[in-house]
Amino acid sequence: LEAPTAITSRISPHDTRVLLLLVSGASNRAIADQLGVTPKSVEHSITGILRTLGIDAADETINARVTAAVAGVRPRSRAG
Repeated sequence: LEAPTAITSRISPHDTRVLLLLVSGASNRAIADQLGVTPKSVEHSITGILRTLGIDAADETINARVTAAVAGVRPRSRAG
């Protein structure tokens, strides 16, 4: 999977890897294991990704992880 440039240009390479693993459905523990970091580091990355994407994790009407994952796979709009 490749995240759209519009998103990856706004987040770090590490957060891009976290987002792509999130898109694949991986849990925080699985992401942490794959990247060799702590689950707390993954939580921190996801919080930053949500903030960058303007997703309110406290909004109970949405699932913030799913919303971020959808944003990670949504094709960029093309002009014309």
